[in-house]
Amino acid sequence: MRRVTSKCADLLARTFFRELRNVKDVESGFFAMRKNVVAHANLSPGGDKILLEILVQGDYTTVSELCYTSHRRETGVSKLR
Repeated sequence: MRRVTSKCADLLARTFFRELRNVKDVESGFFAMRKNVVAHANLSPGGDKILLEILVQGDYTTVSELCYTSHRRETGVSKLR
């Protein structure tokens, strides 16, 4: 159910915001940028999807993506409910 919800949200976001169309992983929790990208953005994300707001409101000209692989958790418990 979580994957279906995530895919639907991704499709809606890409439909309404052209800025997201060239970004492969808009839901990543691992990203970096220069602080001037968000210096004048009015960010108020719900939950942990701040990257979506940054991509829509941020002041940038290009986006570069680097591939990384997440492995299964070896210890500990997820905080996701």
